Amino acid sequence: MVLAEALTNLKHLRSLDLSHCPNLTNKSLYQLAKYRAEPQQDEQDDAEQAAAGSDDEIDYEQYARANGYSGDEDGSSSSSGEWEQWPEEEEGGASGFADDGLRQVLQGPATKHSLAVLDISGCRRFSSAGLVVPPLGVLRELRASRVQGLTQLVLHLPASHPMERLDLSCCNFLRLVDVALPQLVSLNLSACRTLYRLRMRCPSLTSLSLAQCGSLIDLHPDAWQVPALQQLNLFGCRRASGLQLQAVLAGLPQLRAIDLNGCWNMHSLHFTAQLQLESVDITGCRNLGAFSSSSPCLLELSASACSRMHSLTLASRT
Repeated sequence: MVLAEALTNLKHLRSLDLSHCPNLTNKSLYQLAKYRAEPQQDEQDDAEQAAAGSDDEIDYEQYARANGYSGDEDGSSSSSGEWEQWPEEEEGGASGFADDGLRQVLQGPATKHSLAVLDISGCRRFSSAGLVVPPLGVLRELRASRVQGLTQLVLHLPASHPMERLDLSCCNFLRLVDVALPQLVSLNLSACRTLYRLRMRCPSLTSLSLAQCGSLIDLHPDAWQVPALQQLNLFGCRRASGLQLQAVLAGLPQLRAIDLNGCWNMHSLHFTAQLQLESVDITGCRNLGAFSSSSPCLLELSASACSRMHSLTLASRT
């Protein structure tokens, strides 16, 4: 692989786009990983100081087990209750997978020259076992849309980790997502058609897209710890219920825009003044009978094609 050979001397590479490269192998990715090379001594010192000064003492083996990437039989998620019952990933050595190579690309010292942006969208040889983001890395953006081998993602990173953007859109076999990313601001799970369970502990998250996640059923307030959320897109989430949605919204005081276009399982919606919504789209909610909003900030309401609507109330509490 000529590209890999060329990259072996690029010590300062910060952004790497491997999207739509369907024939990547472990061997080629091992070569790509060499771009890290041996860091300069001052960079090593910086990395050691950063690790020493971290509030989180990282045990890499324990981290791998906790995030579902261990082959040990007793490896389990650190989450409690039903989240421990997530199905085991198929054998990582499944024919054609290049997960070992991907892990090598993601690994490395937390120096100013480490990888900050990675795009593996459309790469068919990756699975859940390959997405092991090092807790002391500096990856700010990960794009992994249309990765059909991705079936579940458990990603817990310390407060010092700078990851801000995560794109997992169009991962058609992604069923379960559990992320704890303190600095994440944007999460895109659009068109993950088999996604049915989602847990987030992301205090900085402002934008969440779940458009066309037609299998998403459970919306639990305890699982949505995203108090800074401003934009929520649930377009086409046909199985999400209105009652559960309202329970979730009670914990989103910063929400300004919500898209519920095509949410067929909504029967009544009542938004209180606590939700200072500016934009609401309930177009095509064909089973929605009653809608009310007391938001004093409402600027835009789209409610066309709500064929069963019999009650619409807009009030502003002064």
